[in-house]
Amino acid sequence: MSEAGIITEEDLKKICEITNWHLAWGSDYFSEEKYNEDIFNDLLQEQRYGFDLDWKFFAQDVLDGIRYCTTIDVTIVSEILTIRTLKPFNKDQEMYRTVTLARGDSTKTITYTNKEPLYLAQEIMHFAGRTDTDIASIRSYSDTYYFVLVKPGINPKLLWPHIVFEPPITESESCILVEASRPATDKYFYMPILTTNLTENPTNNSAGTIDALTYKNGETLQPNYYASHVQPGQTLAETIKRDLMHDFHYQGIINVADYRLFDTAKDKHGNKLPRLIVNVQVDQFKTEEILPIGTATAWHTFPLEQFTSNLNLGFDMRELAVERSEVE
Repeated sequence: MSEAGIITEEDLKKICEITNWHLAWGSDYFSEEKYNEDIFNDLLQEQRYGFDLDWKFFAQDVLDGIRYCTTIDVTIVSEILTIRTLKPFNKDQEMYRTVTLARGDSTKTITYTNKEPLYLAQEIMHFAGRTDTDIASIRSYSDTYYFVLVKPGINPKLLWPHIVFEPPITESESCILVEASRPATDKYFYMPILTTNLTENPTNNSAGTIDALTYKNGETLQPNYYASHVQPGQTLAETIKRDLMHDFHYQGIINVADYRLFDTAKDKHGNKLPRLIVNVQVDQFKTEEILPIGTATAWHTFPLEQFTSNLNLGFDMRELAVERSEVE
């Protein structure tokens, strides 16, 4: 095996066997030393086994790159960009995009950040039903992402040191907002604030009002008074739908309007788990016979500014959601 960074003809033949690349090159191609970038630009990209992506990408750019390499019947219906500041855990602005894909009569919504092009590319491939091939990202030290097609289940260690795959983005407290839009990989808690009838006053005297469900017949709106958890494999919206049916007898429309990381808490096994605070928009339902966790509930109207500031929500109730998820 040659020294790190340089790829010989023998190296490339072994790499092609592992990755399932059927590359062709001239007899004099290796007359000069070749590096990772040379192999990608001269062979992989030219022969449609890879594509590059600028760091300022959009979902359409990822889809176009995939289509350059392989045929998939997926289109983009819409993509929404939201720039958010996560307080108090992250003072930097994070850019979230929500893209809706279509394939025939099927649709799929994906929320991702500009740091997650590999996740988006793999989700597009899964939605396209392409189980015969996978997409991997090659480590880059520039503002360009490099993607290659490989056979499923490839072991990246077999290609070291010539090709180093980017490790997948792992779930952390700072990116839990994105994870909440996908099936959970690990259990986490959520605390719903059930709201309805948001009204806004165009004058400067009032920001409007909002109705919210309170506990103990209006004595408390403390968000962690009622909480539940999302199990691995479930999405936040699916879990909320289940819990509202079970605990509140509610079967109407549910809109997961906004959420952010609130804090962490231990489960009954002593594991420290993140907790999300969630604005769940619902139709106002009767509460006379509802006793979740053994306490009475009631709807109360609050001034909008007071509501958001007193609860330290970290998001504006009037903002459009990162995840627009209506569950009927």
